[in-house]
Amino acid sequence: MNFPNVYYHEDDIKKINSIEISIFIAYQREHKSFETFDSQVIFLYINQTSLTEAINYYGYTKIMHDAIFNCKEITRPLRSSREYWTGWNAEVKAVSKCTKFELELYYFEQEERWQDSSAELASKRYLQYLNILNDASSINNLLTTRLKNDK
Repeated sequence: MNFPNVYYHEDDIKKINSIEISIFIAYQREHKSFETFDSQVIFLYINQTSLTEAINYYGYTKIMHDAIFNCKEITRPLRSSREYWTGWNAEVKAVSKCTKFELELYYFEQEERWQDSSAELASKRYLQYLNILNDASSINNLLTTRLKNDK
């Protein structure tokens, strides 16, 4: 899945390459952390405010927990503790410079968001998220069908 990862970071527009996720577990004082490069988790992190407004806090938290749970970087013991997760936190770890095209696209999308907000229209981030998931699902289905037919 190809989720956008461009974000306002430290007074500049950057691409987020990785974030550190900290998981809080009910019966432990310390939190467990890991670094992830997962584009879905990064997208959810970047767009948490607009997604929370679109689907409410609990809906967003469920989607984020599912995405964190499915990260390839999460350890098996931490994954197995999911029923005890009480929350999470994220921090940007690695960023890189945007291309000129990515920068212009980001500015265009932010202008569109501002116009939607001014017109009191709902955020389109949740629909964007669902479209990316649907596109990836369609591609996976096509590849699976093709692989079965090639046998």
